[in-house]
Amino acid sequence: MAKKRNKKNNKKQNKKKFNFKRFFAFVLFVYIIFSLTNYILNMPIKNIYVINNNMLSDQDIIEIAKIQYYPSSVTNTSGSIERRLRNDQYIKDAKVSKRWLFEVEIDVLENRPLVSYDDNVYLLDKTTVNDNHNVPTLINVTPNHIFEVFLNKMALVDQDILIRISEIQYKPNEVDDSLFFLTMTDGNYVYLTLNNYDIINEYINIIKNFENERGILYLDSGEYFEVLSN
Repeated sequence: MAKKRNKKNNKKQNKKKFNFKRFFAFVLFVYIIFSLTNYILNMPIKNIYVINNNMLSDQDIIEIAKIQYYPSSVTNTSGSIERRLRNDQYIKDAKVSKRWLFEVEIDVLENRPLVSYDDNVYLLDKTTVNDNHNVPTLINVTPNHIFEVFLNKMALVDQDILIRISEIQYKPNEVDDSLFFLTMTDGNYVYLTLNNYDIINEYINIIKNFENERGILYLDSGEYFEVLSN
């Protein structure tokens, strides 16, 4: 009988008491981790910076990126924002970086309109749109092989010069089959060849030398300026 009682006593001694303090500490720890994780996941974007945009406003780009309501910064990764921006026809490329996780900087390369031709507006990536844009118009038929090179050259024209060009006429001669005649918004005219087309970016500096005279600037052969009589 004594042996049986000892076995019962041993069973009672082996039973562990429920440690409420430890359980409470574990639950509290899990709750804190869950709350902290949830807080970070839902932490909104605080500041948005947009750089290198001209045609599109800051607000346009923020709306295209779908972050106009300052959503969660964690769930809106840099990659996901970039993909949304690149899907827009007027954005050729975009780079998104984050400062301190909750500040977003968007650096865009706009797919800017270059020229209107044949009822279409050609963009930087050579796609076309039917929207109205303040771009020069190529007014006459241009051979395809010349037009391809012409578009590449137009992509090199600075935006502040581009808006000063009103019309462009393809005007080849016996010497040069890549000659173009530009009508400027200030009343001047410019001859350019595709071989030195980028010199048009110096237009403002060049035209200053002629003391507000109006005429034809021959940039296809030096910088000769022919004054037109009033």
